[in-house]
Amino acid sequence: MKKSYITLSLLALFMLLFSTEIKAQDSLEIEGVIYHSSAQVNNIDAKVYIDNTLFKNIQLHDNNKLITNIPLGEIVTVEFNAPGYYVKRIMFDTHVPPDYKKKSLYYKFDVDLYSEDEIQDINISGLDFPIGLVKYNKNKFDENTPYTRRKKSEHIDMLKKTKRTSSGK
Repeated sequence: MKKSYITLSLLALFMLLFSTEIKAQDSLEIEGVIYHSSAQVNNIDAKVYIDNTLFKNIQLHDNNKLITNIPLGEIVTVEFNAPGYYVKRIMFDTHVPPDYKKKSLYYKFDVDLYSEDEIQDINISGLDFPIGLVKYNKNKFDENTPYTRRKKSEHIDMLKKTKRTSSGK
């Protein structure tokens, strides 16, 4: 009787510990490298939110690579934060059509963080919005090109203004 109670308790604990893991067929695997164009970034946190509720927090290691699964049928925001850098976000709409072919879904990306030192004395409110939107399109996940192009262009313009200001132009 005591052995079965211990076994049952261990099984319940195991299920509780791994309840946030997602089966591959019910998820989108995302892989990304987070970096800065001219410096090593340390202590990067990747926070995964589902409908603005924290789902999981992942501390990235020396290679600054994130590999994780996010659930299908949700609006998911992945936020990257490191000391001395501005936060960047990518938003995923992981809804898929009911007739999609159940197969392994995958999306690869990279994120260039901006240091607080390189962006000064300009309006940075645009950094509050995700740098990219990703959604299911034609049997794969892909970025929402018009939005993502516009946000990347805004970021480039912001960096140009910063360089002009800091160089005295």
